[in-house]
Amino acid sequence: MARPHDDEMDFRPRKKKGTRKKAKPQQIPWGTYGGVLITVLILLGAVGKFVKAYNRTKTSISGTEAPVATELPGTGVASSGAAEQSGGSEAEHRSNSKNNLKQIGLAFHNYHDVFRMFPAGGIVRESDKLEFMSWGISILPFVDQAPRYIAYNVNAAWNSPQNQPQTGVPIPVYLNPRFKSDGQPVSHYAGSTQLLSSNQWMGLRNITDGTSNTFFVGEVSAGFKSWADPTNHRDLSLGLGSAPDKFGGTFTGGSNILMVDGAVRFLSDKVDPSVLKALATPGGNEIVGEF
Repeated sequence: MARPHDDEMDFRPRKKKGTRKKAKPQQIPWGTYGGVLITVLILLGAVGKFVKAYNRTKTSISGTEAPVATELPGTGVASSGAAEQSGGSEAEHRSNSKNNLKQIGLAFHNYHDVFRMFPAGGIVRESDKLEFMSWGISILPFVDQAPRYIAYNVNAAWNSPQNQPQTGVPIPVYLNPRFKSDGQPVSHYAGSTQLLSSNQWMGLRNITDGTSNTFFVGEVSAGFKSWADPTNHRDLSLGLGSAPDKFGGTFTGGSNILMVDGAVRFLSDKVDPSVLKALATPGGNEIVGEF
């Protein structure tokens, strides 16, 4: 984009007095250009897949026959109770999990920069409820998993045999080191039902309560789902705890949560329920107190 008064600037080279030195030929940084080219190609591929998925959702009422989805080991709910804890100090795990959420937040904003909206929590065909993609799949190019995203078959269900090589493996950024994953493709984080529900794309313009006052993604400690599952979202207003439908229960005294502005906050287990309800909504016009 041109800067103001660019038309008034004169960028022609000026002649200098004295002996003129012969300019050396400029070396072309092919390595840099190659990296930029690869990034552009990845983003173009992401745009193409996003458009296909978006169009599929818009035409879901056509009743087109769907690929058969097959449940795979480790892609459903991993546990209905509290998760088994891994070794290491809690402080270290808390810090590493916070870093994971920061990476996820950055990925969401990079996605928004490309598409001018955040991904849908899930892409589900309305005619037969066949589930194609999740927010965890959509942001793969932005969490150092671009090859996996490119190989993903958007025309097949997320848990189909065609996509098992991509969705049947754990992704490091979706794993909270506080818990053991045992090599399962689970996510220790879930999205907000208010912002990451199925077949709903929201942008920053829709966050009228303010991005620093709106909850986005949080830690969970029970009922883990696959990172590729389009139903991996929960309602923060239901409260906190180690339950399959709630956030929290991860660390002593509270848990980490990601806000829409990309900040990661530590949410106390004793926070007022009215604050949780205010944080959960992107446009409820509530007043968010201290937490």
